[in-house]
Amino acid sequence: MSVPESYAPSLRRRVSINLDIPGRALAIGAHPDDIEFGCGATLAKWARAGCEVSHLVCTDGSKGTWDPDIDPGDLIATRQREQRAAAVAVGGANERVVFLGWPDGELESGLLVLDDVDEPRDIDPIALVRRRVEHAEVEPGH
Repeated sequence: MSVPESYAPSLRRRVSINLDIPGRALAIGAHPDDIEFGCGATLAKWARAGCEVSHLVCTDGSKGTWDPDIDPGDLIATRQREQRAAAVAVGGANERVVFLGWPDGELESGLLVLDDVDEPRDIDPIALVRRRVEHAEVEPGH
Protein backbone atom coordinates (compact mmCIF):
# COMPACT_ATOMS: atom_id res chain seq x y z
CA MET A 1 0.00 0.00 0.00
CA SER A 2 1.46 3.36 -0.90
CA VAL A 3 1.04 6.34 1.37
CA PRO A 4 0.93 9.86 -0.11
CA GLU A 5 4.16 11.84 0.18
CA SER A 6 2.22 14.59 2.00
CA TYR A 7 1.81 12.30 5.04
CA ALA A 8 4.31 12.70 7.84
CA PRO A 9 7.34 10.42 7.43
CA SER A 10 6.56 8.62 10.69
CA LEU A 11 3.06 7.76 9.41
CA ARG A 12 4.42 6.48 6.11
CA ARG A 13 6.56 4.00 8.04
CA ARG A 14 3.67 2.77 10.23
CA VAL A 15 1.00 2.15 7.58
CA SER A 16 0.64 -1.52 6.71
CA ILE A 17 -2.05 -3.76 5.32
CA ASN A 18 -0.47 -6.78 7.00
CA LEU A 19 -0.84 -6.08 10.69
CA ASP A 20 0.24 -8.69 13.19
CA ILE A 21 -2.73 -10.84 14.23
CA PRO A 22 -3.51 -10.25 17.92
CA GLY A 23 -4.77 -13.02 20.17
CA ARG A 24 -7.63 -10.83 21.41
CA ALA A 25 -9.13 -7.66 19.96
CA LEU A 26 -11.81 -5.25 21.13
CA ALA A 27 -13.56 -3.25 18.41
CA ILE A 28 -15.35 -0.13 19.66
CA GLY A 29 -18.20 1.55 17.78
CA ALA A 30 -20.58 4.36 18.62
CA HIS A 31 -23.60 2.67 17.01
CA PRO A 32 -24.69 -0.78 15.92
CA ASP A 33 -23.08 -1.42 12.48
CA ASP A 34 -20.26 1.13 12.90
CA ILE A 35 -17.77 -1.62 13.66
CA GLU A 36 -18.56 -3.68 10.55
CA PHE A 37 -18.48 -0.65 8.27
CA GLY A 38 -15.30 0.66 9.84
CA CYS A 39 -13.16 -2.46 10.25
CA GLY A 40 -15.20 -5.55 9.42
CA ALA A 41 -12.71 -6.92 6.90
CA THR A 42 -9.82 -6.61 9.35
CA LEU A 43 -11.81 -8.32 12.10
CA ALA A 44 -12.83 -11.12 9.74
CA LYS A 45 -9.19 -11.65 8.72
CA TRP A 46 -8.07 -11.68 12.35
CA ALA A 47 -10.88 -14.02 13.44
CA ARG A 48 -10.05 -16.48 10.64
CA ALA A 49 -6.47 -16.50 11.93
CA GLY A 50 -7.62 -17.34 15.47
CA CYS A 51 -8.07 -13.92 17.08
CA GLU A 52 -10.84 -13.71 19.69
CA VAL A 53 -12.79 -10.60 18.67
CA SER A 54 -15.18 -8.71 20.96
CA HIS A 55 -17.43 -5.78 20.07
CA LEU A 56 -18.28 -2.82 22.31
CA VAL A 57 -21.24 -0.76 21.03
CA CYS A 58 -21.73 2.46 22.96
CA THR A 59 -25.24 3.56 21.92
CA ASP A 60 -28.57 1.77 21.67
CA GLY A 61 -29.26 2.41 17.98
CA SER A 62 -32.63 3.98 18.84
CA LYS A 63 -32.42 6.59 16.10
CA GLY A 64 -31.25 4.25 13.35
CA THR A 65 -34.35 4.59 11.17
CA TRP A 66 -36.27 7.07 9.07
CA ASP A 67 -39.59 5.51 10.18
CA PRO A 68 -41.24 7.95 12.65
CA ASP A 69 -43.83 5.35 13.69
CA ILE A 70 -41.48 2.62 14.88
CA ASP A 71 -41.44 1.81 18.58
CA PRO A 72 -38.00 2.74 19.99
CA GLY A 73 -37.87 -0.44 22.10
CA ASP A 74 -38.52 -2.59 19.04
CA LEU A 75 -35.88 -0.71 17.08
CA ILE A 76 -33.31 -1.17 19.86
CA ALA A 77 -34.02 -4.91 19.97
CA THR A 78 -33.73 -5.15 16.19
CA ARG A 79 -30.44 -3.21 16.09
CA GLN A 80 -29.01 -5.45 18.82
CA ARG A 81 -30.05 -8.62 16.94
CA GLU A 82 -28.51 -7.23 13.77
CA GLN A 83 -25.30 -6.34 15.60
CA ARG A 84 -24.98 -9.82 17.11
CA ALA A 85 -25.62 -11.42 13.70
CA ALA A 86 -23.03 -9.14 12.07
CA ALA A 87 -20.48 -10.04 14.75
CA VAL A 88 -21.01 -13.72 14.06
CA ALA A 89 -20.80 -13.15 10.28
CA VAL A 90 -17.54 -11.24 10.64
CA GLY A 91 -15.86 -13.57 13.06
CA GLY A 92 -17.75 -16.73 13.86
CA ALA A 93 -19.69 -18.11 16.78
CA ASN A 94 -17.30 -16.96 19.51
CA GLU A 95 -17.92 -13.26 19.01
CA ARG A 96 -18.85 -11.30 22.12
CA VAL A 97 -20.94 -8.14 21.87
CA VAL A 98 -21.34 -5.69 24.76
CA PHE A 99 -23.89 -2.87 24.56
CA LEU A 100 -23.44 0.16 26.83
CA GLY A 101 -26.94 1.38 25.93
CA TRP A 102 -26.38 5.12 25.73
CA PRO A 103 -29.27 6.78 23.82
CA ASP A 104 -28.37 7.60 20.22
CA GLY A 105 -27.16 11.17 19.89
CA GLU A 106 -26.32 11.53 23.60
CA LEU A 107 -22.92 9.87 23.73
CA GLU A 108 -20.09 12.17 24.73
CA SER A 109 -16.48 11.39 25.39
CA GLY A 110 -15.20 11.67 28.90
CA LEU A 111 -15.13 10.06 32.30
CA LEU A 112 -18.88 9.32 32.46
CA VAL A 113 -18.57 6.98 29.50
CA LEU A 114 -15.55 5.29 31.08
CA ASP A 115 -17.65 4.48 34.15
CA ASP A 116 -19.85 2.30 31.91
CA VAL A 117 -16.98 0.21 30.63
CA ASP A 118 -16.63 -2.18 33.58
CA GLU A 119 -18.04 -5.31 31.90
CA PRO A 120 -15.65 -5.47 28.95
CA ARG A 121 -12.56 -5.00 31.14
CA ASP A 122 -12.27 -8.77 31.46
CA ILE A 123 -11.76 -9.02 27.69
CA ASP A 124 -8.15 -7.83 28.18
CA PRO A 125 -7.60 -7.00 24.51
CA ILE A 126 -4.20 -6.98 22.89
CA ALA A 127 -5.52 -4.69 20.12
CA LEU A 128 -8.17 -1.95 20.17
CA VAL A 129 -9.91 -0.98 16.95
CA ARG A 130 -12.03 2.15 16.59
CA ARG A 131 -13.25 4.57 13.98
CA ARG A 132 -11.06 7.38 12.70
CA VAL A 133 -11.20 10.54 14.80
CA GLU A 134 -12.24 12.73 11.85
CA HIS A 135 -15.76 11.29 12.10
CA ALA A 136 -16.18 13.03 15.47
CA GLU A 137 -16.49 16.32 13.61
CA VAL A 138 -19.70 15.05 11.98
CA GLU A 139 -21.12 13.33 15.02
CA PRO A 140 -19.57 13.72 18.49
CA GLY A 141 -20.47 10.14 19.46
CA HIS A 142 -17.87 8.83 17.05
